[in-house]
Amino acid sequence: MVALLALGFRFANAARHPDYSEPVSLEEKVKLTSEEIEIKETIIEGFQLLGYADFTFDYSVLEKAFVDDPRFPLERPFHKEVKLAFGKVPEGAGWLTWLKARYINYKGGVEALEAYERGEISREGLEELAKKGMEPYAKRPYLPDDEEVRGWFNFYDFKIKGDLAECVHRCGMRIVRTYLVRRDGKWFIAYMEEIDIAP
Repeated sequence: MVALLALGFRFANAARHPDYSEPVSLEEKVKLTSEEIEIKETIIEGFQLLGYADFTFDYSVLEKAFVDDPRFPLERPFHKEVKLAFGKVPEGAGWLTWLKARYINYKGGVEALEAYERGEISREGLEELAKKGMEPYAKRPYLPDDEEVRGWFNFYDFKIKGDLAECVHRCGMRIVRTYLVRRDGKWFIAYMEEIDIAP
């Protein structure tokens, strides 16, 4: 779990979003409705895809579970990362755009570190890249299987209103609030924020 979240970019802090967000009890919800099961499975799938993208650098798979939605526009603190990857903040950018940007920059950081380890660039060269925002990263060492990913989660609360949902759950050592939107009959993750450390 630590390896998957080592990049530290999965969650946002101090976000303000619509309708919900009141405190919830951290008692695991056992009996789920069919729609809550869909939401749960979308969140788990999202993390499976994040692990796959960590391991392969193929961020195109993220579109299976994540989406940009105008109700969750890209906040200013995330603009720098997106500009580094794309040269600008695309119109309509949101959480999916930011994740793609992080993977573009992550791949560049992994390649820079590997080039340094092969002696192709100096420590000074690596530091210069870091100053420009291209931080060196070690590549994820393995791809977690389904059982491992599912073990990271407990689900505590679901709120659903039309095509908007909020789910509070554990993800490893964090308590996370995930916002989802429904499009074409399927739930997609539109935003995630860390709200606490798991007890």
